[in-house]
Amino acid sequence: MQNSLKKGFCFKTPKNIFIYTVRRKFTNYLDIVGYNAEPVLLAHPHHEGVQQLLNECTSVRSEYEFTTTDRIKHELWVVNQELTPKLRDAFLEIPVTYIADGHHRSASSAGLKKQRTLNGKSAFPNEDYFLAFFIDEEVLQILEFNRIVKTLNGLTPEEFVAKLALSFDVLPTSTFQKPEHEHLISMCLEGNWYSLKCHNNIIDENHPVHCLDAEILTQYVLNPILGINDLKTDENIEFISGAEPISKMEEKIASSKFRVAFVLYPVAMEEVKRVADNHMIMPPKSTWVEPKLRSGLTIYNINE
Repeated sequence: MQNSLKKGFCFKTPKNIFIYTVRRKFTNYLDIVGYNAEPVLLAHPHHEGVQQLLNECTSVRSEYEFTTTDRIKHELWVVNQELTPKLRDAFLEIPVTYIADGHHRSASSAGLKKQRTLNGKSAFPNEDYFLAFFIDEEVLQILEFNRIVKTLNGLTPEEFVAKLALSFDVLPTSTFQKPEHEHLISMCLEGNWYSLKCHNNIIDENHPVHCLDAEILTQYVLNPILGINDLKTDENIEFISGAEPISKMEEKIASSKFRVAFVLYPVAMEEVKRVADNHMIMPPKSTWVEPKLRSGLTIYNINE
């Protein structure tokens, strides 16, 4: 098996980001420990100047290199004093970045200064910044986040399929077939595989969120049929990233602890950007983003 490769560059970025919610618990954590230990992943459009400078930086041996137990190889370069201002100037030419992973961490960092001010505390020296990992959209990988459910909400498999047929074309398949395009969902129902094709009337292409398969599954299956009202708190549903093999999902179904599983088509970066540009929120657990730097590999001291 070949090792996959993760290359990292870490910078700090001003908190001029639209914030939807502030995670108070993590804000309190930052207030106590005074540092970031996991960068927010920020995606940006491809910029040839940035790429050339990064190629120059990585032309020499990395400062840190190690392989983790999951056989992922990590390399981290420290940008030298000569390249740092050039990289900064190149990044200033990029008009916009998007939070690909770490929305709660960035919101909590943004709330830290406000909370300390309200509590009458003195400012941290670096509280206007947080740790960030910038990545080219062309390198970013967005995988699906699949759903697996413990209950059929009192329905028999036949009754469940009948209800699905009101919103989907339900086609049995002999084995697992990965969805080939959006609005096609693969389903494992008590060990049997099906393909669910969305009816046109349940796809609202004019709405950035309602047209996403994760939201369609919630609004037409998980909520009304299976009785799952809150994906974040309901104990009857779990999530498995697209990085995991399908066999893991099949094993959970075979154990009889779970009744049905859904495999989604991955969300495209353009769809993520469309949601953000309209100041909306992605459905819970709708994307699994790679690469991910190991927590603690880089640390930014807010109170240095």
